[in-house]
Amino acid sequence: MTDLFTYWKSKTVLKIKVYEDQEKTAPLSLAEIELQLLGKKRITDSDEDAVFSLFIDEGLTLDEDEINLVFVNLSSVDTSTLPRTRTTTVYCELLALTPERQTLGTFELPVRPSLLEGEAEGS
Repeated sequence: MTDLFTYWKSKTVLKIKVYEDQEKTAPLSLAEIELQLLGKKRITDSDEDAVFSLFIDEGLTLDEDEINLVFVNLSSVDTSTLPRTRTTTVYCELLALTPERQTLGTFELPVRPSLLEGEAEGS
């Protein structure tokens, strides 16, 4: 399956643009969609075992100017279940919960504890 979104991370902000098509030419309006971003320690983890589970207005923020863009400030995400001493890969799954549960795609997010705690990133 080809992901229906693009994403990028800068410092502690993760941005995700969602599309209606695999060619990523038609932006998907997120105004009427219940969106969920799950972060898991392992790909096989269940939803209940997720490190974090974010929804629009509950960790995910809709962009005011672009209808298909959401972002999350990673420094505000509770990652207390992750090791505090090293970079950890979190397996993220983006889901559209309405009208029916649909996986929009998955990606791996390297998480450094110092970055999540708001410390300055080394150069």
